[in-house]
Amino acid sequence: MKTQSTDRDTKFISEIERISGQELAKCYQCGKCSAGCPIGYEMDMLPDKVMRYLQLGIKDEVLNSQTPWLCASCEQCSTRCPQEVEIPRVMEAIRIIGIREGSRRDRKVALFNNLFAGVIRWFGRSYEPGLMGFYNLLSGHLLQDAKNAVILIMKGKIAFIPKPAKCVPQVQKMMDQTKSVK
Repeated sequence: MKTQSTDRDTKFISEIERISGQELAKCYQCGKCSAGCPIGYEMDMLPDKVMRYLQLGIKDEVLNSQTPWLCASCEQCSTRCPQEVEIPRVMEAIRIIGIREGSRRDRKVALFNNLFAGVIRWFGRSYEPGLMGFYNLLSGHLLQDAKNAVILIMKGKIAFIPKPAKCVPQVQKMMDQTKSVK
């Protein structure tokens, strides 16, 4: 049986609220976020439980949960929330803190996020073959998606050679501006 820490981490609560811009105490556990979550069936902790753990300052369980990493940021929960809590912003704050603290669970996710942002920065748009190739190389799964990549390229679903967007300088400027926000 998993035990939970009983020490309320008020610094963690404050940091989540600062990064997300959301007031955690507004959530009164109605469960509408979890009831409408399209990814909920895959989560180890539903969004309403994450919110409750955050309110209680139970840091380790939240940071070790897969839920923040599975959140698709679809905003279904925010739309349903009677208190207008934007849970995807809270999930992003959890991911940011998880990355800062170097949690084991998020290393591959952080690698993917950084590579995805790099691809967007270089090309101004997503370039799936490059993203898959770099990710597989750096995560130690070199040929993991090779068969699927060849099929998708042959069917014309993805391009083998990237075509940069015309707005690359503007995308790079925007990304530079967002770095200073966090």
